Amino acid sequence: MTKCLMFYFSKGGTTEKVAKSIADGLTSTGCKVDLYNIRDSELPAIKGYDLIGVGSPVYYSRPTFNILDSLKSLPDLDGMAYFTFILYGTYRFDADVIINKILSPKNAYQIGCYHCYGEDYFLGYLKGGFLFSPNHPTAKELEKAEVFGREVIKNFKDNLPVKPDDKQKLKFINRIQRFSVNQWLSKNIFSKSLKVNRNKCNSCGICMEECPTKNISMDKDEYPAWGSNCILCLYCGLKCPEEAITTPIDWKLFKPFLNYNVHKALRDPEIDNVPIKLNKGQVERI
Repeated sequence: MTKCLMFYFSKGGTTEKVAKSIADGLTSTGCKVDLYNIRDSELPAIKGYDLIGVGSPVYYSRPTFNILDSLKSLPDLDGMAYFTFILYGTYRFDADVIINKILSPKNAYQIGCYHCYGEDYFLGYLKGGFLFSPNHPTAKELEKAEVFGREVIKNFKDNLPVKPDDKQKLKFINRIQRFSVNQWLSKNIFSKSLKVNRNKCNSCGICMEECPTKNISMDKDEYPAWGSNCILCLYCGLKCPEEAITTPIDWKLFKPFLNYNVHKALRDPEIDNVPIKLNKGQVERI
């Protein structure tokens, strides 16, 4: 029996939906699948698995920092096959290629990539009044994910490698954005710039509960304090019911990137969007 380890990061649940649909396709062929959301648990030892699946939403034109860390922590994979699944609110860019650049030197080969839209709860867009890719993944996209799971097993049995998906090239401005929001800056600069307005904060602890990397704790005065394990998901700012948290996305530095991305996405007929209002930690569709 083929044994597959699927690990992914899912904060809002969209990537998890796709992971479960792919797993349904895998198990329908007799494959045994173990699912791990790295938000909730650490990865088990790779030994004993025949196949790996890696899933991530696209943050700042790349897979999330915690997924990248998980990939880098893997040992030599000794010819093991893997597949990827990528979710994105606007564009996926070369997220699949980035994963391949980490796993290929570990002697793994790729046998499939699935990608689809997912609701985009990026605070920068939401503050501007836009929810991109609402109601995604759709039922049709989840059906395709299940079919993909069956195709993965066929490729695995046929020992059939595929090339990484690099069809969405980065524009120059996206390259600047990626450089401006890298992992080192996130840990050493941006994570230290997250602030709470103590006149607004009621010490409810919601930000701490929502943080997927457990990066927020309460200080001696019972106000949130941030560590250096931030992936810039900005859910702390999104979910704060008192709107008391200031994040780096409020800096003028990011305005040109946000304006460009929004303008491009609004003009793209393939990208859905609905107007919204962000109100005390809740996204209200207008």
